[in-house]
Amino acid sequence: MEIKETKDEVNDLLILLRQSEIQRKELLKEQKMREQAVAIAFASSASVRMPTQHFIVFIIIRATFVLLILSYEL
Repeated sequence: MEIKETKDEVNDLLILLRQSEIQRKELLKEQKMREQAVAIAFASSASVRMPTQHFIVFIIIRATFVLLILSYEL
């Protein structure tokens, strides 16, 4: 009976490991999307000349907009 319980525990641990790996990959994918969104926002607004305060607000709004678009694509 002890061997069966050990096998069950190992199987449970394998399931948890697989779930954890899937979650890790999803988090990495989301992080990459955020980084791309910020990069797009900076690249698309780099040529615009504005006062610093307005420029920062513009970048934040632009990055948020890009993130929203990317989140709908998931």
